[in-house]
Amino acid sequence: VFVPLLYEQHYFCVCIDFVREKLFYLDNRCYDDFNETTFAYMTDVVANTYAEYLVSKGTENAVKVKEFMMINVPFDWQTREQDLDCGVFMMFHMKFFYGDIFDCELYNVQKRDLYRGEVAATLILSDFNGNRSEVLERVTRHNEMKDMVEDGSASVVGSSRRGKQNLGVRTCGAVRTPRSATGGKSDGLGCTFNCGMADDKVLLVSKFMRSNQTLFSKMLSTRKEVLDYCLLDDHNLSLDEVVVVFGDGRSLTRGDILSLRPTVPVNTVVIECLTLILNHIEHTEKSETSLMFFGIGHMDVIHSLIEHEGKGDENKDQNIQKLFDTWDEFVSKNTVPCNWKTDLIFVPMVWEDHYFCVCINFTSEMVEVLDNTKYDQWKEIIIYKVADLLACHMSDYLEGKGDERAVELVGFPVVHIKFNWQTYEENNVESGNFLMMHMIRYEGDIFEADLKSKVYRRYYWAEMAAALLLADINEERANLIDRVKEFSVTKDEIWKEV
Repeated sequence: VFVPLLYEQHYFCVCIDFVREKLFYLDNRCYDDFNETTFAYMTDVVANTYAEYLVSKGTENAVKVKEFMMINVPFDWQTREQDLDCGVFMMFHMKFFYGDIFDCELYNVQKRDLYRGEVAATLILSDFNGNRSEVLERVTRHNEMKDMVEDGSASVVGSSRRGKQNLGVRTCGAVRTPRSATGGKSDGLGCTFNCGMADDKVLLVSKFMRSNQTLFSKMLSTRKEVLDYCLLDDHNLSLDEVVVVFGDGRSLTRGDILSLRPTVPVNTVVIECLTLILNHIEHTEKSETSLMFFGIGHMDVIHSLIEHEGKGDENKDQNIQKLFDTWDEFVSKNTVPCNWKTDLIFVPMVWEDHYFCVCINFTSEMVEVLDNTKYDQWKEIIIYKVADLLACHMSDYLEGKGDERAVELVGFPVVHIKFNWQTYEENNVESGNFLMMHMIRYEGDIFEADLKSKVYRRYYWAEMAAALLLADINEERANLIDRVKEFSVTKDEIWKEV
């Protein structure tokens, strides 16, 4: 009879052996004088209590348990140190102990990790697990998606009107395929650089890349190398190191790239730079649906306009002009000419640390809010009011640019687009990453992407980081790749430390 026990965060086990008439104490720790320890006392209590329990059940010779000799079993893997793996040791003592010393190399940390996985698999696949069938169905779907990630044979994140192409996560690592038929060498996000082979082995040292090695197994080698360098947040690498430079003067540092990790809010400058890439793609890769992307530098003015809405703000006209000037400044710094008569206009927004996107859709004649959050009383929330106000001012702005459709914009209804990854629970930390994915993928139709899964969101966020770093319009790319090559020489030493 095995009785697992926990005392002061330490797991151990008592085995009552009726065959040998002994009381075995099973532990991964050794003690100078075991009989004087609390653990010996607890073992004795277990024996006496169990004996009384058996008496209450009418079991013959139950009292004899109190007379069993207590033995502290000396395993090879015992140490004097307390180990966080004590629960794993305890489970395998229960699994393998039959009254004799056994050997399963529990002193080997790698073996213990393997055994830990075996325990997890046993629990999940047990006949007693009433949820097993549902789990296996999710595993099947997960494997199908892994196959698609590896061979690009199907659309992981849906299809689009972009030339009827699949928008899958392909072996080149794109979260978006090229819009034009001639873009086969592009990653879909503005990079035509030769990024090596997916099968090339890359030594990873950053915590994010190491902990997701299987997920990124089919990512091209140069993309992995560059990401590993830029996502390493220690070893005297400056977070202020500039890794992205665009012709308009905007730049990104390693610290900005690190903000793309799903555990921290993204820096607004990252969103701003992504819109420059998307506008560049729109100019170079033509398709039937024309898109235009604004930056996010207008939020201070938007806040002021919302705050004073309906309160007789004497500075309202000045603020509106400031908003228009902000938009003009962003457009003037774009690396490509602006198409004012576009089908969809994307305007990224942030309100109280929550990012979302307003899409002005002249095809559907709606103002569409793209968000990762669900809402019940849609017209009562601030995001609806922000989108409505934005549409009114965008109407005046576009009219000033000669777009005759602008007058009709004020009559467009403000709608909340429903995605299957939306939740009522706010996820402000990742909301900026959701916003960027919405801008990358949305063209007026609901697209499919496994954004419910935290695992696949990590993949998408990493690919967006790679797209920013390796974009053709990144004037710092060549220098960055040179620094990555120099860094690779030191990886062996860093790997030993991490």
